Amino acid sequence: MNQAATPPQPDPDIHVLVVEDDLIVRTGLHGMLGRHVSEVRLAASGDEGLACWREWRPDVVLTDIEMPGLDGLAMSQAIKAEDPDAQIIVISASADTGNLRRAMEAGIERYVVKPVDSALLLDAIRKCSRDRRHRQELRLNRQVTELARELQQRLWEKEETEKALRLSEMRLHKAQQVARLGNWDWDVTRDAVTWSVGMYELLGVDPVTFIPTHGSFLACVHPDDLDMLDHKLQQAFSGQAVGPTDHRVVLPDGTVKYVTTQVEVQRDEHGHTLIMFGTLLDITARKRIEDALHREKAEQAGLIAKLEEAHNQLLQSEKMASIGQLAAGVAHEINNPIGFVGSNLGSLRSYVERLLDVLAAYEAAKPLLPADSQERERIEASEREAELAYLKEDVLALIAESLDGIGRVRRIVQDLKDFSHVDSGEWQHADLHHGLDSTLNVVNNEIKYKAEVIKEYGRLPLVECLASQINQVFMNLLVNAAHAIEERGTIAIRTGADDARVWVEIADTGSGIPPENLKRIFDPFFTTKPIGKGTGLGLSLVYGIVKKHDGRIEVESEPGQGTTFRITLPIKRADMVAS
Repeated sequence: MNQAATPPQPDPDIHVLVVEDDLIVRTGLHGMLGRHVSEVRLAASGDEGLACWREWRPDVVLTDIEMPGLDGLAMSQAIKAEDPDAQIIVISASADTGNLRRAMEAGIERYVVKPVDSALLLDAIRKCSRDRRHRQELRLNRQVTELARELQQRLWEKEETEKALRLSEMRLHKAQQVARLGNWDWDVTRDAVTWSVGMYELLGVDPVTFIPTHGSFLACVHPDDLDMLDHKLQQAFSGQAVGPTDHRVVLPDGTVKYVTTQVEVQRDEHGHTLIMFGTLLDITARKRIEDALHREKAEQAGLIAKLEEAHNQLLQSEKMASIGQLAAGVAHEINNPIGFVGSNLGSLRSYVERLLDVLAAYEAAKPLLPADSQERERIEASEREAELAYLKEDVLALIAESLDGIGRVRRIVQDLKDFSHVDSGEWQHADLHHGLDSTLNVVNNEIKYKAEVIKEYGRLPLVECLASQINQVFMNLLVNAAHAIEERGTIAIRTGADDARVWVEIADTGSGIPPENLKRIFDPFFTTKPIGKGTGLGLSLVYGIVKKHDGRIEVESEPGQGTTFRITLPIKRADMVAS
């Protein structure tokens, strides 16, 4: 049996406020959290919790829903109104969907049902704290970006006095050389264009031979950005406010530079455009740094996604182990009473059959009594009152149905044990057909109202695999197939094999997968289900398990027609084949 995994440990630099009116629960949470976070404060009501939050501003708030006075949801709404980034986890003794919906409407991030699982609660606290830090970083980045834009805008404003312009002329010239600024102006009345020296240098053209015009400037713009920049210039010309515009220019030698262009317009008293001014700033170096940062962030996101996927796979493995332990406990607790109940029913059926034989003998002797005798009348009256003919027919049927029900309970318990493979978590030679049948029984409640299952089993050898993980693949694909069917359809399961590999197909007649999503369905956290209906991890876990078995998974789908998943697995492990 697998040893239980160590609960995830949140960052110790976390401050948690617990709002709970139950003293025992409040004390228990304080004792549990005190070992894992830096500080825990307690409040016994919503009003006290709100006051403590305003004074302290903790990283995470844990709150009950039902409390006297200000309840948990009203307190959470008040906190969210003051700080949308506040992280709140609701802890409630009820899993009522109405409370859950109200919590989601209040903007609450997590919902935990009592009795509290300490590992899940600590993991939720860690994620909430991380989300809060991430949101604060995003807000800080936005503030820095807005400040930078404001400073850049002020740089381009031309409200300086003539004296300030003369005093800063030398420094401006030096800044143009360092920053590689390009200035141009277009006198609309004379259709005359003038470029600064920095403009020629920035675009890499010869100031002696090159003739600056409005068209020659646009000719230097990258073709993919030309329409966008031309539209911006037309907006500025017509009097609309246009902010800095980033675009690319192409030098005569083919080199591509990134620049940002700021445009201003001088008009006469009638609003007609007289002169259009432009400033170009070479931002190629900045763009390269930004691209490098984007790539680094993408790599970090990929690593984080892989870590999350590995973590969820571990949770899934723990869940499967729990199912196995549950199956063993259920089998232990149920098999004994089921055994003697089945034995008793068998004996009861034998006794009833013998009683019916005796009753038949009495019925055969009844005609020997005189037709008008009181004894015969009493017997016939008793038969009519007891509905003897119906009882003789129904009693054996009831016993047969009871024995059949006991047999079904035994099969369900055995299928649950077979599905989870509680007795073995290592590589073994498994019967995939047996695994499919066990999995179908386990997920029968998900499928029976949506689809008819059609089995087209071929001949399969025993396959060396981690049977519980392969059963998990079957379960995810079968449940997904049922969810894809809106009303009523079919799910076909086909199998086959060659000398080295086996294959399993699960095909449904559901809604299908759009072509643009086919390449992403195995990505972690990608899902087309509504928020709260899916994590986007099911097919990612399936893909990881199949790859772990040196297999492959293929999918064919047509919107409105259905989807077919085909799994191919080697009969033997690669290292066993090599040996």
